[in-house]
Amino acid sequence: MNVGIDIGRKEVKIVRLEKAGKKFKLVDHGAREIMEGVKKYDPEQVKNAHIVAAISSLLDDMGVKPKRIKNLASSMSGRHINIKQIQTVEMPADELESSLQFEARKHIPLDGTDAVMDFQILGEDPKELDKINVLLIASTKKSLENHLDILEGTNIKPGVVDADPLALTNAFIAAQDMPDDGAIVLANVGALSTTLVVWGRQQQFFTREMNIGGHHFTTAIMDQVELSYNEAEKQKIDQGVSVLQSVDGDSGEEAYAIEVETRTIFDNFVEELRRSLRYYVKQTNQSFFHKVSLTGGSAPLPGLAEFVSDKLSVPVEIYNPMLQLQSDEVAAVQNPSKYSVAIGLAIRGNN
Repeated sequence: MNVGIDIGRKEVKIVRLEKAGKKFKLVDHGAREIMEGVKKYDPEQVKNAHIVAAISSLLDDMGVKPKRIKNLASSMSGRHINIKQIQTVEMPADELESSLQFEARKHIPLDGTDAVMDFQILGEDPKELDKINVLLIASTKKSLENHLDILEGTNIKPGVVDADPLALTNAFIAAQDMPDDGAIVLANVGALSTTLVVWGRQQQFFTREMNIGGHHFTTAIMDQVELSYNEAEKQKIDQGVSVLQSVDGDSGEEAYAIEVETRTIFDNFVEELRRSLRYYVKQTNQSFFHKVSLTGGSAPLPGLAEFVSDKLSVPVEIYNPMLQLQSDEVAAVQNPSKYSVAIGLAIRGNN
């Protein structure tokens, strides 16, 4: 049994998978808000104790005994890690690891504290002989210990510790082949940030953490439409992008909205995407993007995919990671997009 735990900033998601031939079967899944029942979600008030309680409560609801969990994979978010693809000469594994320790400090900015580093070989460079492409993943010892402390606080024995961008990519490529040319764009829209991944079979791997997410959508609606946080959250889920566009009410009275000419939080979201893709183009000379796949808890907001597609002139889809799993329950999963990272982790837990 493979278990993937996605510890988000607002919600914890857990997925249990079982290998079924070359595919995976969904055994169970669940999600739990870290600060349930509060009038207004405040990320600054979230403590490790809240996260531990949420994980423990969710495991209890799922009937999972923490000490019996095997093949566990969890991940650290983009704000706690740095990932960069580099090119290096092919060499024996022990020499490569020593070399990459030095390369990590050259390529990845850290805050001066003790660093921990790992790497993943992507394969031979298609453009240069005797060169390989490697993903460097680095974090601080403090961040890793904090993550492990949360897991141990729930009596779970830590297993594989991955990174959100890599788990997201694993979930995607397990379901479909990467294109031979161009690149795909994955955008995991979380509560406080959006994890962006750009990659193609022959292209450079790029990831960035955009500091905008579902919580910012809600607070913008709350402020501009003058609603409470929970009312704004409901309006966001029900109406999506249109809640901040000018509409006429059936009675002729002004509806909850602002003028359409006003720049909204959704415009800011698209502009961050555009800036990131422009940077990628500048660094790689690759400007062919097949599509943008939105996933994460806020991805299915009404009108968001269409809004992004219209602004960027690129096809946009809502990615459903559950479609690759075998189970009669898959069709009934509510907001399956938010389980992308957890599914990618559970798949990794099999390795």
